[in-house]
Amino acid sequence: MDISSLQAFLAVAETGSFSRAADRLFITQPAVSKRIAALEDELHTKLFDRIGRRVALTEAGQALLPRARRLLAAAGLHHAFDVGEGMLGQGDAPGWLARGLPVRPAARRSPPP
Repeated sequence: MDISSLQAFLAVAETGSFSRAADRLFITQPAVSKRIAALEDELHTKLFDRIGRRVALTEAGQALLPRARRLLAAAGLHHAFDVGEGMLGQGDAPGWLARGLPVRPAARRSPPP
């Protein structure tokens, strides 16, 4: 279980959408899907019910949600990608970049206007 997978899990859980989570994380939707699939494989359980375009947490996903929030908060990353909720000042880089962590090529995608 890695931080990027937990960030993807939390973003999907909070937005209810893989594509909105991708926008929030500034990565592609297939990258979010891959992180969620890897997390589900590692935990040997489904975390989301995918019904058409709707996404809902399973019982296992509901159990993981508070733990993921605690882990990311302890790492100082819970809202690091949360540009939409005003966690960053105007002109600031996304929080996890501003914290000095390495920038991956997928993270270099420009945020939506």
